[in-house]
Amino acid sequence: MKKRNLVFLIAMSMLALTSCDKFSSDVTTTTMVVPEESIVEETTLKSEVETTTEKLEQDDELNFMDWKGKREKSGKDILKNETGRRKNYYELNVDFDDKSSTLDIDQKLIYVNDSEDDLNEMYFNIIPNAYSKGYAYNKKDKSSSDSDKDMTCVQSIKIGDKDCKLTRVKGTVYSLTLPETLKSNDTLEILMDYKVTIPKLQNRFGYYNGEYNVGNFIISPAIYENGEWACNPYVEVGDAFYTEIADYKVKINAPEEFKVAATGTLENGTYYAKDVRDFAFFTSKKCEVMSDSYDDIDINVYYPKKYKVNAKEALKCAKKSFEIYNELYGGYPYDDFDITMTAQSQGVGGMEYPGLIMISISEDDLKFAKTDRKYFNEQVHDVVCHEIAHQWFYGIVGDDEINEPWLDESYANFSEKLYNYKSGKKDYDMGNIIDAYMTLFKDVEPPKDKSEFMSNLYEFNKDKDLLYMAIYIKGGKFHYEMYKQLGEEEYLKCLKEYVKTFAFDEVTTEKFLNFWKDKGDFKKLFKEYLYGNEIVDAM
Repeated sequence: MKKRNLVFLIAMSMLALTSCDKFSSDVTTTTMVVPEESIVEETTLKSEVETTTEKLEQDDELNFMDWKGKREKSGKDILKNETGRRKNYYELNVDFDDKSSTLDIDQKLIYVNDSEDDLNEMYFNIIPNAYSKGYAYNKKDKSSSDSDKDMTCVQSIKIGDKDCKLTRVKGTVYSLTLPETLKSNDTLEILMDYKVTIPKLQNRFGYYNGEYNVGNFIISPAIYENGEWACNPYVEVGDAFYTEIADYKVKINAPEEFKVAATGTLENGTYYAKDVRDFAFFTSKKCEVMSDSYDDIDINVYYPKKYKVNAKEALKCAKKSFEIYNELYGGYPYDDFDITMTAQSQGVGGMEYPGLIMISISEDDLKFAKTDRKYFNEQVHDVVCHEIAHQWFYGIVGDDEINEPWLDESYANFSEKLYNYKSGKKDYDMGNIIDAYMTLFKDVEPPKDKSEFMSNLYEFNKDKDLLYMAIYIKGGKFHYEMYKQLGEEEYLKCLKEYVKTFAFDEVTTEKFLNFWKDKGDFKKLFKEYLYGNEIVDAM
């Protein structure tokens, strides 16, 4: 039997499409410390084409802010946004050109300053530029393209009648000086025209063999919290993103022969995505579509012909996942869910976006599947149910995936175990499975000053891949110990309350601790798994 690549077996959410760069930082705001090889000169993005100031056409027939999906309108028992926070609003027109592998984007952003501070500048993360030549965070990096140009070229930015510009701070972080102070609780309309080049890469942002994965392509503002911009340069390990809930109205113009899978619900040629943390899409003219539904959730799998058997398994797993997770965590609040299956990696891996997951199965694995179909199907199920769990842990309950990645990955890992247990998998023992994975760490000495859970992605990115895996495997073990201590019924009741409490908000380790410390005596457990946290160390 061919051995599976361990990384893809246990780190299902860290998309196997990416490689691990080497990058370090010890800060969490825009006062960043970046290693010398990744520091770029402060420079202004320059336009390559004539500036246009034309606004996107308004849709008189459908006011997006009042848009509701069918599940919400029909009164389904779904999780609702009860935060009371005002949301940013994005309206995009995206022209996809497969010949040049580019996106021409007209974007309107209505930004809400829901802080108590007046703002004179804003910060943005332009993730595609991490793949431009010379922007790689390490000389060994193989994820950058051969292009000398930025992957994102901004052609114009207008605020009111003022022309504005983005200035690179460090890495993928850019600043925008506002022409006028944005007062607390006021809104600001920003119009942008920009071109994005999709690199030829096996990646969550890239194309390979005519399959285009288009994740994290939108120019979006960082989160402003506690008087600071939470904006860190992109790094390849893990999911280096931190975004807040927003509303999106997106029109994707692709050649007629291309099929598109995307975040949101497609109505009259436009995608409507309400209360989501990001917008991503996939497109290819080589794929077929397999569809089904569960509880009025339309589920679609996009796949090449040779992946048909795997697509059936993914669809089967998706239906079961929604059945289990809707009951455990609260009703999925959206109408649609898309799964794409490609050969964009070595191994079996996945990447989560709101309403869309990208599953990758390499050509070698496709051959292996024929020799041990049962074992391979289990891997597909583990990846799919893990990524679907992220719809709740990352999507609905958000977190800072750069500085506290354990908060969503540990729950997604434990959700895999709950899925297998609740789906009635024969002879499945959660404890034994988790303990078997824990043997991976028997010869690995844990950090002394703080646990792996208290580390950020930059620290994991220093040749410490196995320690990064700890937030998955040890994270699953941590939640299992809480589950055992409270008992299944009480734990699951509390977990459902946890999701409802932080739905459409962002959770932190501090909020996590404050919630769970009143549910049981977890002091010993917290000290074992979360040492290095001020609250835990003071217990």
